[in-house]
Amino acid sequence: MSELPGDAARVDHDMDDTDTADPRVAALCERVRRLAEAEGDESRRALERQAQEIVTAARSRTDAENTAALQGEEARLRKQAARELQNARLDARASLAAFRWSQLQGVLDETQRALEDLRAHDRGRYAAALLRLFHRARAGLPNGPLVVRANADDLQILRDGLETDSVDPVHYVEDDLPSGLVVSTADGNIVCDQTMDRRRARLLGELQLVASEALFPGHTDADGGVDAR
Repeated sequence: MSELPGDAARVDHDMDDTDTADPRVAALCERVRRLAEAEGDESRRALERQAQEIVTAARSRTDAENTAALQGEEARLRKQAARELQNARLDARASLAAFRWSQLQGVLDETQRALEDLRAHDRGRYAAALLRLFHRARAGLPNGPLVVRANADDLQILRDGLETDSVDPVHYVEDDLPSGLVVSTADGNIVCDQTMDRRRARLLGELQLVASEALFPGHTDADGGVDAR
């Protein structure tokens, strides 16, 4: 089949247009690709920066938390150590006070035994002590008849001592009392207890102080002295 000249010219023209358009399209495509790649690189870099910022922030928070936890633990340990030290000091002071109290109590008990020995083996000195107790009691009571209560032995010692003493009338009453005596007015409204146990209770603070100064010179309650219980 023969080709028409006009058709051939049209085909050649179409081919010329295609050949002319291909470089432009290719360049455009290349440009689009490069833009896309550039945008992709920028997006990737932005994501990397964001990720790094997140990691840095997390690391900073972790470091801060670790530092705070460490400081908190150090503070707790310091407080615990201070409490334990204070408790140890208190325990030491309590032990020292208990020891000193036991020593002091031993001295006071020994004083009581010495008094009993005096009563048993040195009646003269014991009688003089009873008379002093009676006269101290009488000095604190109004004038008039008196009532003296004591155990049988002390009552007899006092009777013998007062035979030569000019005093107000005295009524003697035997009673189950420890060493010493109780003196009162005849109506019983005013009573002066001069038994050894009662005097020891009244003078306990003074006795403790004197004994403590003798046993532990230079020590006071501030540095673990004896507790006057």
